[in-house]
Amino acid sequence: MACPQEWIDQRHAPPHRWVSYDFDAPSDSLALDGPGLNDGLLIGHPVWESGGGRHAGFLTFDGRTQAVLLERGVADLRVATITAWVRRQSGLPDQPVWFFGAQTSDSIHLTPDDGHGRFAVIARKGGRVFTLVGKHRTTIGAWTHVAVILDGATGRLLVDGMVAAEGPFPVTPADFRPPAANPHCYLARQADPARPWFHGSLDEVRFWSAALSDAQVKDLIASKP
Repeated sequence: MACPQEWIDQRHAPPHRWVSYDFDAPSDSLALDGPGLNDGLLIGHPVWESGGGRHAGFLTFDGRTQAVLLERGVADLRVATITAWVRRQSGLPDQPVWFFGAQTSDSIHLTPDDGHGRFAVIARKGGRVFTLVGKHRTTIGAWTHVAVILDGATGRLLVDGMVAAEGPFPVTPADFRPPAANPHCYLARQADPARPWFHGSLDEVRFWSAALSDAQVKDLIASKP
């Protein structure tokens, strides 16, 4: 059955914004997508919180059992910018903020701790590993804005609007779209549940089908109410 036209007409999103998990309101079971097409499913009841200063609503994860299950289509991005506000708590290295891929050996994810407390993007494809690693250690308990920009040739990692890493990066999220047999991506966990889960809080996790400029990323940071 086709979607009602009036429902379609009510869907609005800024240009190129593919999904937007802003966590502005609590939900018992869903991470609501702002445009309304890619709602995620809550795993293990992550805690919705409010009153966090500039973060009026956000989700907090326990690092053990809580995550968000995403439909595999969120990874259909051959040019991508993925942005998020991240507040890391304690826990193991390699905790994922977001994760695309059906298995560790064929995946891409963002972690706030590469083993030395730095943000890093790590992709594994065909036995090769591609990385972007930040310059400075993250501060546990502090909110940080992170942007990952990938165009299929190069990658850029921006932390609080500043370039933290850039270089050759010949893969994009579309290269890690999970198969129909295992059709999930994640926030706060990896495909392998035995690997580290994210311990901390997330806000405004957004996927864009374009390579945002540094100025556009800074505008996102400045626009946070």
